[in-house]
Amino acid sequence: MRFTALIGLLVLLASVAGAQEKGLSLEQALALAGDQHPVLEAARLNVVAADEQAEQAGAWLNPGLFLKMEDAPREGDAWNGSNRILGLSQELPYSGRVGASRKVAEAQAGRVGHERDLMANTVEAQVRAAFAFALHARDALTIREEGVAVAQRLYDLTNERVEAGDAPGVDRRRARMELGATEADLGVARIVEMDARVKLATVMGVDVGTVTAVMGELESDAVVPDLDQLLIAMDAAPRNRIVGATVDVGAARVTEASRLRYPDLELEAGLRTAPGGDSFDAGVKIAVPIFDRGGARLSAARAEAAAAEWNAQSSRREFEAAVRRAHAELAVAVESAALYQDVVVPEATAALRAAEAAYTAGDTDLTGILQITRDWLDARMLRLDLLLVEAQARSKLVELL
Repeated sequence: MRFTALIGLLVLLASVAGAQEKGLSLEQALALAGDQHPVLEAARLNVVAADEQAEQAGAWLNPGLFLKMEDAPREGDAWNGSNRILGLSQELPYSGRVGASRKVAEAQAGRVGHERDLMANTVEAQVRAAFAFALHARDALTIREEGVAVAQRLYDLTNERVEAGDAPGVDRRRARMELGATEADLGVARIVEMDARVKLATVMGVDVGTVTAVMGELESDAVVPDLDQLLIAMDAAPRNRIVGATVDVGAARVTEASRLRYPDLELEAGLRTAPGGDSFDAGVKIAVPIFDRGGARLSAARAEAAAAEWNAQSSRREFEAAVRRAHAELAVAVESAALYQDVVVPEATAALRAAEAAYTAGDTDLTGILQITRDWLDARMLRLDLLLVEAQARSKLVELL
């Protein structure tokens, strides 16, 4: 199994390495994170440990082997002159303590399993969000590059008009200032794009130099999940299962504490070797609950179980609030992104083309086209920002549900 898993990982790494020339896809990023993320590997090992602990909790205590000397003479051969007893002792947990302890360990193992599922959801959501941010940074860099190209064209046109005497000399300075500002914005966009790739590699759990480019489009999905269906899905979500498992652990601890109030029997049996002949000894021992009757332990367990119930109610309310908030953010982002895609960006682009043509023909001044250019850049960046908000909201729902 380990050899097969290793071969699968090598194939995945080879495909990822081959895809780096074009860019890393979301599917490859998710697969690589699922196979290599240290947090997920630690979560899997925690499940193994919890299962083993549950298995051990159901085992009886080992028997004891004892050797006793009785009535040994103070002088002479103490060994041969004494009664020697070789035997076994075994504790019999008739109170049900072993079964109760196993129930506690099983409930704890169940919680650890749900925590692993939540961690898997969290890593997937983080990778999806970071990948969307990397796409956003890449596309923002493209927009800034186009902004520089537009500003360069505008500067060239302004320079020609100033040289021809059709515009004042100050317009050339204003156009150059605009070009410098867009070039500065481009420099910042390059840094953000590089940082986004580093962040993506980090949340994937791989070396920061692994992601050299990303492949895909940051697009809007017009489908918004039904809120009622999301609220129904909450019951099966890892977060709620963790809450339920915590309540189960509390209840199991109450049962365990109640069983611990009753002492267990300890049986002893041995073969006595004495100068007068061999014989068989047997005995029973039981603790007398005088100093520790277990009442405080049981009261503490009941209090902790009640606290777990109250915390569960609070956690479920907070969980529902988070689902509703992510759904609302998603719905608004989808609607707003559609408006920018269908109305704002096309109108801003058409206005820029018309303004460029008018400025080339000398029918408008520099102030007007500068503002229209900025509006065009802002419209495209705001649309991109809304697509990122949508992707992040969808990632949040992945983490929650």
